[in-house]
Amino acid sequence: MGHIRITATGEPDISPITRRYEFSAGDEDVLAASINQVRGVLHRGLRININDALLLYGGYAGFMTRDGIDGAKIADGAASLLTEDRVMIGVPEMLDRLDIEVVYGSSTVKISIRRPIGRRTPRGLAPRQPEKMHRQEISAGRPAR
Repeated sequence: MGHIRITATGEPDISPITRRYEFSAGDEDVLAASINQVRGVLHRGLRININDALLLYGGYAGFMTRDGIDGAKIADGAASLLTEDRVMIGVPEMLDRLDIEVVYGSSTVKISIRRPIGRRTPRGLAPRQPEKMHRQEISAGRPAR
C-alpha cells in the first residue's frame, strides 16, 4: 500500500491544489492505465488540463520511486515531462511549484519542483524526454508488450 500526494502552488491569487492517489499492489495497473491514457492524448497532439498534468507528474514520481530512483533524479526527469505547448492555457501559471510526496512500501520520497512546465519548444526541436516515461508505456512492473 502506498500513496502519492501532489500539491500544486500557482500564482498568489490562485489557491493551491492537492491531489492524493492511494494504491495497493493491484491498483498499479489502474494507475498505469490512467497515465497511459493521458500520454495517448499527448501523442495525438492534444493539450492536457491541470488534472491530467498532476496525474502525469504524480504517476511519474510514484513509478520512479517504486523502481528505486532517488528524489533528485526524479525531480530532474519530472521537470522535463511537459512544455507550455502541451498543456491548456492557464496550466503553467497554476503549476508554478509542485510538492510531491510518494510513499511506496518502506520508501518515502519528497520532491519539490519549481516551474515544472518548460517553455515552448522551438519548431523542429524535440523537448528533452525523461528516461522511463517515453521509452515504453508504464506497465506497473511488467514488461511492455
